[in-house]
Amino acid sequence: MFILFFIVVLLGGNSREDFPGLVILYPASIFLATVALAMPGGVDWRDVCAPLGLLSAFALLVVLQVVPLPPGIWAALSHRLEWTAGVRAAGIDLGWQPLSISPDSTLDALPWLAVPAAMLAAIASASRDSVRLLLPALLVSMLISAALGIAQYATGDKSLLYFHPNAVPGEVVGFFANRNHHAVFLAMGIPLGAAACTSVTLPKRLQALVLLAYFAFATFLTAVVIMAGSRGGLATLGLGVLLSAALIYPRMDEIRMLFAKGGGRFAIAAGVSIIVTLCALIAIALSTRGIAVSRFDQTDVVNELRWRTLPVVLDIWREHWLAGTGLGTFNQLYRIYEPLALLQPLYLNHAHNDLLELAVTGGLPGLAIILVFGLWLLRSFWMALKSSSPVAIASGIAIVQLLIASLFDYPLRTPLLMVVFVVLTLWLVHSNSQHRKGLYQH
Repeated sequence: MFILFFIVVLLGGNSREDFPGLVILYPASIFLATVALAMPGGVDWRDVCAPLGLLSAFALLVVLQVVPLPPGIWAALSHRLEWTAGVRAAGIDLGWQPLSISPDSTLDALPWLAVPAAMLAAIASASRDSVRLLLPALLVSMLISAALGIAQYATGDKSLLYFHPNAVPGEVVGFFANRNHHAVFLAMGIPLGAAACTSVTLPKRLQALVLLAYFAFATFLTAVVIMAGSRGGLATLGLGVLLSAALIYPRMDEIRMLFAKGGGRFAIAAGVSIIVTLCALIAIALSTRGIAVSRFDQTDVVNELRWRTLPVVLDIWREHWLAGTGLGTFNQLYRIYEPLALLQPLYLNHAHNDLLELAVTGGLPGLAIILVFGLWLLRSFWMALKSSSPVAIASGIAIVQLLIASLFDYPLRTPLLMVVFVVLTLWLVHSNSQHRKGLYQH
């Protein structure tokens, strides 16, 4: 499970289908999941059935969208006859055609779904103790990614520290190819870190030291998110800080008690916290010489491509809302509708609004899947709040952060954040039932 997780961390931060690392990521995920299922000890599918059901529903939708349809049904789909008028005028019989306007692009979704499915299979085969350690492993990967992002920025445009060939030189991207995805990834560390340090049972003095270490951790992540220059990352960061305060506040008495009593360990922990905080602030100050912070000064947001193309994407949705055009076909579809006023050397690979893109490419069936799963998430989050499980509550907060970011970008198009998402849904319900049994207690 951990081998698979760290492979996904290293190679899963890219949303492009032509990323060379996918040649390793896809086979490795399937192989390691198969090995995990073959290991002795049994497999418990009950804990992963909900996220696995989501992935299975989308996999079924992909299959249905590439199955050839009878000519009469296919011709009734929006604009199909209009788009193929030239072919038919040449006397070519189209015969049976799939719903997807680009079947190859739609089929590309299957290996993308296979990566989180493989992670769930590995978790179902793992012991309770190892599953418990997945949370600190995720936090460590966030910390390393943040440090890597600073190193990338510090070494300049010709840095050799970028994992992805399509990453923009000089940007703070960590294990990702996109700074927005990296910023959202780090922002989720705020609530998850709060859950990690409040869900353990320790002596009060030691608990206070853990909380101080968390404040240093959260400050460091905050600084790197600001360096990334991502508005979406900053918005999700603010949400995470506000909601995570509810997890930390009950433990503040322990820190006040440590202040009152003093002590050597407190002095050491406070010193480390101050040093980390100062380093973070210095990093922010240094970032002002480049694009990172200066990007927040740009006020003409409306002229950005994602907002200028929004009316066009809405028009596309009005024409294809029922059946969709096939998952993964947005790039090809947008080229058909792209107005002359928006033509430019760059191309729009996604709608920068995953819900809207799903409505366009998945149609009513895709939205139905999201609606059912969304209702399940709401119910699970409500149960998490009633259970008072820190891990469950923090997982719900992190899911909200990801979903909000998906309204302005496409973070879930990266295998890494998709894996994180399905693991969060697992923790959301798993820690509810295990909180009193001590699954996340030491």
